[in-house]
Amino acid sequence: MHLNLAHMAYVVAVAKAGSITGASVEIGISQPAISAAIRGIEDTFKYKLFVRNRAKGLSLTPTGRHFVNRAQKLLDEAAAFRDDVQGFGNQIAGEIQVACYHVISPYVLPPVFSNLAAQHPNVNVRLHEGSLVDVVNTVKEGTADIAITYDMFDDSTVNTERLAAVRPHVLLSQQHPLAGRESLSLDELAKYPFVMLDIPGVREYYQNLFRARGIQPDVRFRARSLELVRSLVGLNLGYSFALLPIAIKHSYSGDVIVRRPLSHDVEEASLALVSPKETQRPKKIDAFAEICRVAISEAIENHSRTMFDNN
Repeated sequence: MHLNLAHMAYVVAVAKAGSITGASVEIGISQPAISAAIRGIEDTFKYKLFVRNRAKGLSLTPTGRHFVNRAQKLLDEAAAFRDDVQGFGNQIAGEIQVACYHVISPYVLPPVFSNLAAQHPNVNVRLHEGSLVDVVNTVKEGTADIAITYDMFDDSTVNTERLAAVRPHVLLSQQHPLAGRESLSLDELAKYPFVMLDIPGVREYYQNLFRARGIQPDVRFRARSLELVRSLVGLNLGYSFALLPIAIKHSYSGDVIVRRPLSHDVEEASLALVSPKETQRPKKIDAFAEICRVAISEAIENHSRTMFDNN
């Protein structure tokens, strides 16, 4: 058979998905076409790319892993070439694979995508949402070109650019005994039930805030959704924290949520861009990164200015 970039892309997609079915859904190519491409490559080069495991699906052979690594490099080069050609005349176009931490995506992505559409209408985005670990791994594995997340990890194998510092603030029900205070300390809050956003990275960050002051919070509820946390707070089942200055003052059930600053200094968190290390980025990725720098910083600054007004 005549090996081409499309065949390589099919093999790479199967390697990432772990199955022909998953690859078919991801890239929009029929399963028979993908199967035929794999058989053709194996027949031509006289080696197996995959072995079938009943529990794990398709796994790469050592030779298959080498094939996929080389194929991915060729596909990346082809994409960069296409971007350069499309970018002649200063035009930025093509697809960007963007990963984003799922907790912050409703806050950071709308202003970013709005600016991207206005400034570069020929760029389209394929979005990958996931946990802190997931979004970093999508960059390391080559699934995503760039990721937006919190800088709550230590990984020297990727580039991390801090965009904006964010400081936690307290979420309370209007009926909470501390709701009338202008600011609050962790020592005061530790006496009341705490509703914890119980997801890796954020959980440890909040625990460390209390640990730094030598106190232990009374964790009464744990939730993996920020909106569930806000709903429980609205029902006066406990207080919680938020890092981003969300403009919405009501929970899903309509209860008013009061926001108060902390009265003392605590460790800040940072929103960050994560990208592959030591690679030449296409123009479209540089353009997207610049939009992130401006749009996210402006959104945080604007919302922070009025966050505690009329609460």
